[in-house]
Amino acid sequence: MSREDAVQLIESIAEALVFADPADLPALAAIHTQLENLKKEAETAGLDQTAIHLRDSAYTVEKIVLGEVADPASALAQIGQTIGTIQRILRDGLPEDAVFGDTSGVTAPLSTDRQQWHYERPAYVDDAILTEFLTRQDSELTELESDILAIEQKGTPEFMADLKRRFHTLKGESGLLGFPDIEKLCHAAEDLLAEGQKPEIDLLLEVKDWIRRALDAVMGRGDYPESPDNLLARLRGTESKSTDSAPAGTPSVPQSDTADGPPAEDKSSVAKPLTGDPDLIKDFIVEAGEHLEAADLHLLELESDPNNEDAINAVFRAFHTIKG
Repeated sequence: MSREDAVQLIESIAEALVFADPADLPALAAIHTQLENLKKEAETAGLDQTAIHLRDSAYTVEKIVLGEVADPASALAQIGQTIGTIQRILRDGLPEDAVFGDTSGVTAPLSTDRQQWHYERPAYVDDAILTEFLTRQDSELTELESDILAIEQKGTPEFMADLKRRFHTLKGESGLLGFPDIEKLCHAAEDLLAEGQKPEIDLLLEVKDWIRRALDAVMGRGDYPESPDNLLARLRGTESKSTDSAPAGTPSVPQSDTADGPPAEDKSSVAKPLTGDPDLIKDFIVEAGEHLEAADLHLLELESDPNNEDAINAVFRAFHTIKG
């Protein structure tokens, strides 16, 4: 995709967001696809911070489609602001650091504004459910800390998958109960753990500590912590480092077929052996197959009725479940 095409795409997204109706699921699905496409282009161009913001925006749209966002109109407005910021990079040619700030170092703050975090319970959240969640986190966070500290000794693929699953579960519950900042922290931690490399233990412990302070404050057991923006930026900065295999913007150079010697083996086509629990893998394959069959049926419905909101929601939910 050329620079002109990328600019045209982001302008199309910006225009769609201006007129976006949270109840118009086909329009939201189209925006989601555009955000994902632009994210891939940003990754290819070495625009790591831009790709992260586009990924988060696509994830938020996905949650709106699934009905998991308390205030979808505000969420779409926030995405619109993010897209406006990215336009300055793609259209005006400004460097990422000048727009987003320098998040390349683990000590680099997102901004100098150390605002205090605060929680406001969404109207749809039941008091009993919130109380049960908060009470349960005492033991859950203690177990999470133990697992993080055990990474060096027990960092097998199965162990890391279980640790990622803890963050994934907390991410989902936090999103439903109106804790978007905890959700974002868990999402970024999940991405780190998904890379197959042992992440920075101290940084994961900071994530756990911030979440504990935040939930303790909600329960009246301390003061609200500072905004997690700085911690989130550091976490994402580390994430970007762990995924970089070449300097930003360095294109991959394919091997020439006319080079001396036999062609190199295409290792990307060699399947890696599965290392997880065989029973869990079998269950996952069966369940994933069922979700894909259901999604296929709903996609057939959408061919004849593109505005079928129930079918759109079902397709998103099927792939959302498989992804989790």
